[in-house]
Amino acid sequence: MGDQYSGIELLKRPLVPLTFLVSGLFLTTGLPGIAATVAKVKENITLDGVFYDNPQVILKDYLDVFEPYERFKRGELKNRGRLIVDLDHKPLDILAGTILEIKQELLRRELGHINSALCGQYHCTICCQGPLEEEENSFFELPLTEEEVPLFPLPGIDTTLTRSANAYAEPPLMRNDQPFYKTEPALYRWRQGWGLILTRGSFCPNLNRDTGRCLIYEKRPGVCRWPQTFPMVLEKVFDPEGVQGIASANGVSLNDLTDKDHYYVSQEKILAVWDCPYVQEYKDDIIRFAELSSLEPVFRRNKK
Repeated sequence: MGDQYSGIELLKRPLVPLTFLVSGLFLTTGLPGIAATVAKVKENITLDGVFYDNPQVILKDYLDVFEPYERFKRGELKNRGRLIVDLDHKPLDILAGTILEIKQELLRRELGHINSALCGQYHCTICCQGPLEEEENSFFELPLTEEEVPLFPLPGIDTTLTRSANAYAEPPLMRNDQPFYKTEPALYRWRQGWGLILTRGSFCPNLNRDTGRCLIYEKRPGVCRWPQTFPMVLEKVFDPEGVQGIASANGVSLNDLTDKDHYYVSQEKILAVWDCPYVQEYKDDIIRFAELSSLEPVFRRNKK
C-alpha cells in the first residue's frame, strides 16, 4: 500500500476516518466479517474533507488488524490480555480497550509507511548518533527487543545491577568506575528491557558514515522504523507491582491477564520528534493528520 503513494500523500490521507466507518458498519450490521464490510464501501468516498480512492485497495493490507473485532462480535473476546486503563488508572472494558489496541496497531503500520517514505529524502542520520558535544544530553537510548539485540555488534551488559535499574536512574549505573554514559556505546539489559546506549559523539555501529546509509536497513529494529512520528494511543508502562495494584483495586483477575508486567494508559496522542527535518517541514500536515485521527499532536525534541 505504501509504495503506491508518496509520503506526503499518505500523510494527507489518514486511515482512521475510513477505518472508523468500516468498523462501525461491521459492529452494527449482520455482515460476516471485516473483508465483507470493506467490500460494501462504495468505490470512492470523501470523509472529513479527505478523498479515499478505492477503499478496498487502501485497506487490503490492514484487514488482519481488525480481527479482534470479529472475535468480539462472535463473543470470543472475553479475556483482557492486557490491562488497559484511562488517565485515572481505571481499567477500560474489553471493547473500549480493543478499539484502542486496534487503533495503535493501525497507526503503527501506517506511520511506518509514512516515516520510511519521508525520511529517506533527507539523507539524515540524526537518529543514528549520540548527542553532539554542544548538546545537554549525555546519551541517546534506543529501546530494543530481545530478538533485535544480535543486530548490533556491541558489548552486551546484562547484570543484576542493570536489571534493577534504568538508563535514567539516579545515581547512574557505574561501569569501569565511571557513569555508564561516559564509556563506549553498549547494549544494556535494563529492568524494562534492552536498550542501545549511544554516548556523546558516538554513532550506531550499523551506520555507514561515508554514505549515511544503514547497513541493516531491511532488518532494522522497530525503533528505527518509527523514529520521527509515532503513535501513543496507548502508553506501555513497565510496572508489575502497578499491574497487581490496579487489578486488585478494581476487581480484575490476574488470571485474565497474559501480560502481567505492563499496564497500558490511554493517551490518544501522536508524538513527533522535532529534531527531524521532515517533522519541521510538514508540521501543519502532521497536526491535521492527528486531528483527523482523533489524536492530540505532541512535538518534542529527543536531543537538547
